[in-house]
Amino acid sequence: MSDVIIDDRNLKRIIAATPGMMTDITGAIAYDIEAKWKAKMGTGNAGRAYKGHVASAPGGPPAIDTGAFRNSIHTTKVGDAFEVSDGVEYGVYLEFGTVSKTKGYAPGNTRMLPRPSLQPAIDDATRDAPAIIRAIAGRTLR
Repeated sequence: MSDVIIDDRNLKRIIAATPGMMTDITGAIAYDIEAKWKAKMGTGNAGRAYKGHVASAPGGPPAIDTGAFRNSIHTTKVGDAFEVSDGVEYGVYLEFGTVSKTKGYAPGNTRMLPRPSLQPAIDDATRDAPAIIRAIAGRTLR
């Protein structure tokens, strides 16, 4: 006759720690996206100058003029999730570009080409997420 003994103490500890750990992980990744998004601002090449402002070159992150866009970026806990957003109306236009109102939404009708900063920040944070998860899981499960 053989006996099998299952020690479930570690499993119970992991299950008990998981809800808080998942919130910690999602929060850490959200705040990482926020920090990376803000850090992207003003790091692109200079574009054309007009009216005392030097625009960013298309394809790179936005130039900093007043700092209002960068300063408006924030992370908010919403229920069990986290939302990273900006508080300016023009953030979406910088990220995705604009089209001509008179010519409509058709290829080649852009007025301003995109100056993405959020998507590159998300891409960078995605690469860093496994290390964040390991660090929090390791700390929580000790």
